[in-house]
Amino acid sequence: MFLFAFYQSTVNEQLCTHSGKRAFCCEVCNKVFSRQRHLMRHKQTHSEEQPFSCDVCNKSFIEKCTLVTHKQIHSGQRPFCCGVCKKGFVRQANLMVHTQILRGERPFSCDVCNKAFGQQSKLIRH
Repeated sequence: MFLFAFYQSTVNEQLCTHSGKRAFCCEVCNKVFSRQRHLMRHKQTHSEEQPFSCDVCNKSFIEKCTLVTHKQIHSGQRPFCCGVCKKGFVRQANLMVHTQILRGERPFSCDVCNKAFGQQSKLIRH
């Protein structure tokens, strides 16, 4: 029964992802997710519990991996470097955005006016 339930959950998640439907809803803030694991991670943001604390600045985090990334700010580590300008980044996602900007890529476009943007956040703000 468990295997079937897991399989059914996975199939439902794939259907949600490809259809744009979002089937997993947070009871606290009504934010909706296409995957159950994303909802579970989100629910932690409503909890007061942030068990992972930075020993330098005392900032607390829900997930250990977020703390590890945060600590790189204090150590000066920037493991992701641009091949063009050698600028370093703490997060790989930031390097990817930087690279898109250098290349002039604008993969996010408005469905109404077709204006293109380099970052999804800029499209949403538009």
